[in-house]
Amino acid sequence: MKKIIVPLLALASLGNAHATQLLTAGETDFGLLIEDGMLEFEAHVVGGILDNMNVDDEEFPLSDIIVVADASRARTVPSDAFAPTGVATGETFWFLDQNITADLTPFPALAVDELNITDWTEEFISISLGEVTAPSDSGEFSTWFSTLSGPDFVFSTADPSATDANNTFAPTNHHHMNWGFSEPGVWTVELLASGTHNDLGPLVASGTVTFNVIPEPSSTLLIALSALGLISRRRR
Repeated sequence: MKKIIVPLLALASLGNAHATQLLTAGETDFGLLIEDGMLEFEAHVVGGILDNMNVDDEEFPLSDIIVVADASRARTVPSDAFAPTGVATGETFWFLDQNITADLTPFPALAVDELNITDWTEEFISISLGEVTAPSDSGEFSTWFSTLSGPDFVFSTADPSATDANNTFAPTNHHHMNWGFSEPGVWTVELLASGTHNDLGPLVASGTVTFNVIPEPSSTLLIALSALGLISRRRR
């Protein structure tokens, strides 16, 4: 595991440099496409709200949006089955639901449906977790599918062994999942993709998604104070 210490203010200035927009509602697909012979990530906003404006079926560079998980997404960890979130049973964590919610908070997906399955030698794309920047050195990120038998984890910085490090996704599909955060604040999550194209050969892509996890009202002062500290970037 590699850690890089980065001042919080530096992260804030990076966001400003890209004229980012806040995504506060709707479906967002973090998708892959081939552009000029290269595999690239994009954000496909479907029926969402960006900077208080309705947006439907529009595409953006990942660096142009910040996905907001507001205070309503705070939950209590229900059981030890959620240990890969890095949060103990009975403690608070935040997550964006894999399904649309009554308040229409963002529900992101990993999407490979703009790729043609017959173009790929092994008929799948591998997507893994790269560098994750948390608000503090104890922050943990995870994603999982909700199933009848319990959570099926895709990514986990707290316990990578609980996941498949080489998650594979068949082109033509997209996959909604829960996106979990152990603490409020600004997060960046790097996604890595690879696959072998029949004509173009081995291709790789990387993209970084920024999330702003809003604390519960009682936590606001603590988060303001923590802004004077440092954040850590970890690679899993």
